[in-house]
Order: sequence, then structure tokens, then C-alpha cells
Amino acid sequence: MPTLLEQSIEYQKREIAQLEAQQAQLEQASSQLFNRYRDARSALNAAKANPATPSATLNQLQQAFDNVAAERETANDNLESTSARLDRLRQALSNNEAKLSDPGNIVTGK
Repeated sequence: MPTLLEQSIEYQKREIAQLEAQQAQLEQASSQLFNRYRDARSALNAAKANPATPSATLNQLQQAFDNVAAERETANDNLESTSARLDRLRQALSNNEAKLSDPGNIVTGK
């Protein structure tokens, strides 16, 4: 029967693998949102620079830009949170693996 420490290590490894997959998805989403953000900002700036642009068009472009900016901020916040959680889990895993290498630290799951 695995010890509590060994069980914890296995759990941490599974969590890290899941978070790494989630982080990769968030990085991809963030990259795609950056492109949409850049395009929306460019369209808005071009419309603002043209005095013939109707105010309704400016409002639509501003709203589209604001929506993409909010999505991008949320994606970046989620990415930052996931990265921080990964860092904490990796550190905990490292600590537990160090404890496991010292037989005096092992507590059985009795």
C-alpha cells in the first residue's frame, strides 16, 4: 500500500499534468485574443482618424474593442492564476519528493 506521501506525490503529478494542458490552451487563447485585440484597436483608430466615419460605426467599433479587451484581460488573468498554481504545485511536489528520498520522513497510510 502506498504511503500518504506517495499518494500525495501521485496526486500532485496528475494535477500538474492537467494544469499544464490547461495552461497550453490558455496560452493559445491569449495569443488568438491578442490578434483580435490588435485588429479591433487598429479598426477603431482608423475609424477615429476618418472624420467621415458615422458615430454609430464608431460606437460599434468601440464596443467590439471593449469586448475583446475584456476577453483578453480575463484570459490573461486565468493564465496568470494557472501559472501561479502550477508553480506552487511543482514546489510542493519537489518538497514531497525530497521527503520521500529520506525514509525517516515517510508516514504510512494506516
